[in-house]
Amino acid sequence: MKRTEAQKISIAALMIALGLIIPFFTSHMFGVPGTIILPMHLPIIIGGLVCGPLYGGIIGFIVPVLSSLLTGMPVVYPMLPLMAVQLIFMGMFAGLFAKHFNTLISSIGGIVGGWVAYSAMLWILIQISGHAMNMTVSSALVMGIPGIVIQLIACPLVAKFINHLMKTTISNKESNYAK
Repeated sequence: MKRTEAQKISIAALMIALGLIIPFFTSHMFGVPGTIILPMHLPIIIGGLVCGPLYGGIIGFIVPVLSSLLTGMPVVYPMLPLMAVQLIFMGMFAGLFAKHFNTLISSIGGIVGGWVAYSAMLWILIQISGHAMNMTVSSALVMGIPGIVIQLIACPLVAKFINHLMKTTISNKESNYAK
């Protein structure tokens, strides 16, 4: 279903807000590390699925930068560039795949695209700094398995719900105008 720019901007704003709120509640209030459940990833994937690759990428850039400025998480170096690149590509790939595939396959595409970008950015940071960092992609992936499972369950369901809600709302408005 084609969205208007106003709808995309509204949904993107909601996803940005959720991208700031969800990590706060899970990490700060309940003490669950973000590296395990990856709460910031959820609204970015959903934003890409619902609004497309451009907005998915924009949401993926804005959320970690704002979160870093407002809460100090992710820390500016090395996590902010890693997460920003990962989430930009995660949102973009979810949106690109959503044009051709169902929401589950699109979520998988977004997750894989994001982790490939994370890997590339980590390699770049290691080359720039000239020394190995105390982090690896495999350790981040293994720690994040619970979060990836949550993403694979929640993102397709929430995106389908939003799409259904938008379709129902629009068809109700159109039928009201016809009366």
